[in-house]
Order: sequence, then C-alpha cells, then structure tokens
Amino acid sequence: MYKLISSLKNPLYLYGGIIIGGYTLAGWLLAAFNTPFWVWFGTFLIVLYIANSGVEALVIANAWIVLIMFLVTVFKYWPEIWPSRIPQKEIALWSTTIMLLWILGIVLVTGLALTHKAMKRSGFTAIQRFSILVSLTGLGLGGGWFIFQAKII
Repeated sequence: MYKLISSLKNPLYLYGGIIIGGYTLAGWLLAAFNTPFWVWFGTFLIVLYIANSGVEALVIANAWIVLIMFLVTVFKYWPEIWPSRIPQKEIALWSTTIMLLWILGIVLVTGLALTHKAMKRSGFTAIQRFSILVSLTGLGLGGGWFIFQAKII
C-alpha cells in the first residue's frame, strides 16, 4: 500500500490527469463549435507531432492555434448551444471568450509538451512517450466529443 501511495506522488500522474481533463474540455468545445473534420484532423496531427517531438513542436502547435482562433474571429463561429446574440451584441463577452479559448489551447499544447519532457527525464522510451501521450489526448478529445453528443453536459 505504501508503494502505491508513494507512486501517486509522482507528478506524471498529475500531468496525465490534467491532459485527460483538458483535452476532454477541448473535445467538448470542438464538438460544440461544430468544427469540420479538417480541424479535428489537424488538431490530432498537432497532438501526434507534440507527442513525438515535445517542446520542439510548440512553434507549429501555437501557429495552428492562432490559425483556428483567427478563423473563429473572422467568421464569428459560435456554438449553437450558447446564446446566439453574443457574437453580434455582446462583443466584450465574445472577445473575452475567444481569448480564453486561445489561452486554453496554449496551455494544453504546452502542458502536453512539458509532459513529454518530464516523461523523457523519467526514463520512458520514445515509443512509450508517444503511445501514452497520444492515448491520453485521444481519449480526452474523443471523450469530450462523446459527452457533447450524448448531451451529458
């Protein structure tokens, strides 16, 4: 029992939980915004790249997030489940929401890259890091999509 409790003190468990939770929220938001397949596909390619490369992938990941936020801003995409008047009538709330979504994206990709780095320091092989990180983020994104589709939240 002591060995189990002491192993839970390892920050990798915390990182894993944050990745699953954060990417579940991201999956829910992507589903809520009714994003097209190419956005899901591009997001998963970025996840694959970060899971493989770590912090070296942050520049491209940040460029992807900026592109998505740019398109959301220009075309005023907004989830149907949220009040539709917000993008047109409540500009301050709309822009704050978009900025918070941008920050969430930056935090998620940075967290994924830093988890990669921590796993590397802990002695995980490249294939183990890649497999675990892709599994956690895929589980989170898919779980978020499922939660939205099932109207659980």
